[in-house]
Order: sequence, then structure tokens, then C-alpha cells
Amino acid sequence: MAKSKRKPKIDAHLISALQKAYTARAKLFYEDERVTGIDRLIAEVAGLDRRSLDWNSQDLGISTAARSYLKRASIPLHRVFAHPDILSERKHLFDYYQNLAATSKKGVGQLLSGTTGEHRLLERCRLLNRITSSVIESVKNFALDHARDVMIAEVGSEVQGSWVNRIGAGAAKAVQDMLTSYARNKGYVQSVEKKKHTVRAGRSRKTVSETSLILTNGWQIVYSSEPDIAIYDPRGVLRSAIEVKGSMDKAGAQTRFGEAKKSFAKALRQNQRCETIYLASCFTDSLINHIQENGQVRKYYNLSEILTDARQRQEFLQEIFKFIIRIER
Repeated sequence: MAKSKRKPKIDAHLISALQKAYTARAKLFYEDERVTGIDRLIAEVAGLDRRSLDWNSQDLGISTAARSYLKRASIPLHRVFAHPDILSERKHLFDYYQNLAATSKKGVGQLLSGTTGEHRLLERCRLLNRITSSVIESVKNFALDHARDVMIAEVGSEVQGSWVNRIGAGAAKAVQDMLTSYARNKGYVQSVEKKKHTVRAGRSRKTVSETSLILTNGWQIVYSSEPDIAIYDPRGVLRSAIEVKGSMDKAGAQTRFGEAKKSFAKALRQNQRCETIYLASCFTDSLINHIQENGQVRKYYNLSEILTDARQRQEFLQEIFKFIIRIER
């Protein structure tokens, strides 16, 4: 009699974390202004008064073949190619021509490195127009509808980049920016201080950048490393240490928590009553058990929810500003 195969155990916490993360990703795509604004940019460009534009006064990077194709297809040049006179007055339309050329902002920056001053605007137009000209020459039956699809795809690629950054190296900064924005909007920030200091890293030393928000009640929120975010009372006592781990990699969940534990242990040596908070995008059953058994983490939150869900974000912000810092009524 054949042995029945044992079904793999379902990791409930991992499934929950993944579902929350991909829900957050979906919200980001639906709500991102770059996606929702594409048709608005297209309509604005279509409605431009192009009668005063001189397309022959200077080298704009438009190939003869591409120019001829648009003429035969009855597509106005300004619907496809960037002109300095347009962008000097409407800088936001650079996004239109950049996305139509399927080129990222980072890519444009790399290609134009070293170009400054009054020539930069013209060089940006030339760069995008040369790329778009090559596309028109090589793609069969180029049309504005096709261009719109490419623009949406390029914006989607940039949104994906934002998402990857949120759940990677940029996760801590995303939380820091959220705290800073909230504190500023509420009028809690008295001043901001930035400094650098040297710390020992094994046998070597490294320079660490540090930004401090000085609040109106004398408390400080410090952004640095180990921990990512530290909160001090007016006497300089460490009251909260926050570690942020955004990666969705299941295999490294325990390792990332191990790194956070070292930071929490250091914080608790400074103050045994320090409120230690762990923000992560990936939780597993074993990790949750470890967190609960370890006892070093006072509270933990799903990072994906905090960054994209208004209710969860407000709950976290209330924990920080009302119950820890006690500046909020």
C-alpha cells in the first residue's frame, strides 16, 4: 500500500504577510499619481498651441526619417517630440516625453551627467528625441495609441521601482519620511539638526550620518543606524528604538530579525524600559514564535500595512506620538 504524501504545513503568518504586501503593492499602482495622470498629460500636450514652435531653428535630435513618418501619419511633432519652448514653460510635461521615450529619470540623469546650466534643457530634448526617433524608425506602424501603452508601461516600471525600494534598502527611509511628514504637518517640529560622527565597526571605523527632529516638547527623533530610528526624552534618555526590515525574502527572515535583536539589546542596555518596535514585511510562524519567546521586542507591525493602509498607519503614528512621545492629545 502506497504511503500518502504528507501535505506541507501552511505558514499562516507568512501567507498573511505576503497577502498584505501584495495588496499594498496593488494599492500603490492604483493610487500612484504617475499612473493616474498619464491621460491628463496626453490631453494637455494635445491641446498645446504649437503655432509658434520652430522645429528647424536648432538641432533638436529629430531624425529626418522620423520627421517624415509623422508627417505622412498626420501626427503633429509636439505630440511625440520635446521642444525647449514647451518645457521651459511647462516643466512637468518632461514626464510625458520621458515616458514616451521609455526612459527612466535615473537613465536620463546618467546620460546627461556633466551637462549643466542653460544647455541642459536643450540637451534633455535632444536626448529624448534621438531615442524616440530611433524607435519610430524601427517600429512598424508607430501610432499615438501605441505610444500611450508604452508610457503606461514605463510609469508602471517606475512604480515597481518605488515598490522594490520600499521593501528593500529604502524601507527605513520610507518610515523616516512618514514620521517627518506627520510631525511637520502637525506642527510638532521645532528644528532639524544634521551631523556626522565616527563609530567603530569591528576593527575599522565608519562615518555615520544622523538627522534629529527636535520636537516642541523637547523630545528628539533621531534617524541613523542601530537603531534605524531612536526616540529620546528631554533628558537624553532613550525611550524607543525602532528597527525596519522591508525585504520579503522568507529565507532571510530570521537573519534580519537577528540583526534587529543586536540593536534592541544595545538599546535595552541603555534603558530597560525602552520601547522596542520591529517593523517588517515578512513574518513567519517560527519568527513570530521567536519574537514572542525572546521578549526583546515590545511591539511589532507589518511594514507593508503601515506604508499603505491609512488605518494601520494612524495606529502606528498614534503609538509613537501619543503614547511614547506624549505630544499628541
